[in-house]
Amino acid sequence: HGGAKRAAGRRNEAEPHYRSALDIDLRTLGERKATTAQAMHNLAQTLNSLGKVEEAERYYRRSLAAKRAVLGDAHPSVTIGLNNLAIFLALQRGQLDEGEAMAREALGLDRKIFGNRHSYVAEGLRNVGIILQAKGRFAQADTMLREALSIDREVLGERHEKMANLYAQLSGVRFQLGDTRESVRLMREALARFRDLLGEGHLNTVITMNNLARQLTDAGGAVEAEALSRKALTHLDSANRSHRLQYVIAYRNLGTAILLQHRTDESLPYLQRALDMSRRDFGEENVRTAHAELMYGTALMTKGRYTEAEPLLRSASAKIE
Repeated sequence: HGGAKRAAGRRNEAEPHYRSALDIDLRTLGERKATTAQAMHNLAQTLNSLGKVEEAERYYRRSLAAKRAVLGDAHPSVTIGLNNLAIFLALQRGQLDEGEAMAREALGLDRKIFGNRHSYVAEGLRNVGIILQAKGRFAQADTMLREALSIDREVLGERHEKMANLYAQLSGVRFQLGDTRESVRLMREALARFRDLLGEGHLNTVITMNNLARQLTDAGGAVEAEALSRKALTHLDSANRSHRLQYVIAYRNLGTAILLQHRTDESLPYLQRALDMSRRDFGEENVRTAHAELMYGTALMTKGRYTEAEPLLRSASAKIE
């Protein structure tokens, strides 16, 4: 029942169902049972999606400890728990070293269980790659993600959502390495697969459109970036919380693409809207707000509105550093 509600995006309603299911399992079965461990994991995921990250971490850790006690280390359920906790710690809690250690441990265990050419091993390589990317170790992340891509190409074939995700992830790493041409090529591969597998309006497709548009603004492709950003906006719903970040990115990309085509007056409302939405949804200190300030400030400078632009550019610069 909780699962259906969470899938429908009604996470607030799902939380009490998961709590009561866990209470029943703890009372009737005790902590060290596979069913209880899964109930703790379900609750942790829901709490995480609601932004209750401290409590989510406690349940992720308890769930993993229970799985290890019941199943031992050499079990896929344990390595899934390790991988989920690793990514959560690294990306949600900023605990990059512990996250990396856990992801590497899961990868080693999966290699023992499944051998080297298995999709679980590819998933483990991807997780280590994501964490290395977050640490700024882009060359090592690149190696991990390429190995994952090679395994999944062999095991799953090209036409698979996991391949789309890997192309997008690797594209981001190449972009951070300054290899814009290759990053754009890889993001096009990701977009083609998401469109084919999930459809034009799926959030993963829209995210990939936004990522490609962002890269194209750096690669001299402002006209295409404008078209992609306009298309992304047609598939977004401002009332949907899970769409808000993509709204901010799409408006910033659109304003930037128009600015790069020397249509400064037309760019200003889009860039201002991106900044207003970012401040409202993510706060003044968020790095996304800094990027929105940077682009709006740049557009104001182009118009000679220096007194308005200067505080924005100073604020952006301080945050980004």
